[in-house]
Amino acid sequence: MKVRDIMTSESLTTATPDTTLEEIAIKMREENIGAIPIIDDGNITGIITDRDIVVRAVAEGEDCSQCTADEILSEEPRTIEAEALIEDAAELMARYQIRRLLVLEDGELAGIISLGDVSVKAGEDQAGATLGEISEGVRESSPRERSSDAASRDARSHSPAAVSLSPGERVSRQEAEYQRKSSGRQGKHQPKAAPMRAEASSARSKSKRRAS
Repeated sequence: MKVRDIMTSESLTTATPDTTLEEIAIKMREENIGAIPIIDDGNITGIITDRDIVVRAVAEGEDCSQCTADEILSEEPRTIEAEALIEDAAELMARYQIRRLLVLEDGELAGIISLGDVSVKAGEDQAGATLGEISEGVRESSPRERSSDAASRDARSHSPAAVSLSPGERVSRQEAEYQRKSSGRQGKHQPKAAPMRAEASSARSKSKRRAS
C-alpha cells in the first residue's frame, strides 16, 4: 500500500505565515485536525500543530489573537512522496520522532499523513510498532529520564513486593519480622525501667541506714 492510498488530501486545510494562532485554532476545531501546513506563495514554509500552540504560545503567555503562525511554526517539516510505501512513512516517523508527514507530488503539497492514518487504514500492528519506536526515541533523548527510569527499576527489583515467595517463606518472614519488632519494643522499655528500680532500691537502703 502506498502513502497516497491513506493520506488526507481532499479539502486539505492550510494557513499562511501571517495567520493568527487564534484563527488556526478555530480551523483545527472546525476541521477536527491537529496540524495545519503553512504555505507562502505556493511554498511550504512549515507546519503548526496543536501542541505548538500550547507549548510555544499559550505556555509562554503569548496573545493568540496577535501572535502569528510565522512566530512559532516548525520550519522544514518532514515530507514524503505520494508514491512511497506506507512502511517508508512509518520508518520516517520513527526515525525523526514525529507523528505527521507532509505528502508531496511533483514538488507540491498533495496531502498529509498521520500516525492515526497508518493505524486506521494500514493496520494497528504497523502503527503500534512505529509508536513504540517514537516513544523509545523520546525516552532515549533525555539522560535524566533514563537515570530516573533505571533507578525506579532498580528500586522495584529490590522491593519485597517484587520478590516471589512461597506461602511457607512468607509466614517465616512474617514471624521473623514480628519477633524483631517485639524484641525491639522490649529493648526500648528495659533501659527506662531498670534505673527506676535501682533508684528505688537505693532510696530504701539509705532510709534504713538513716533510721538505724
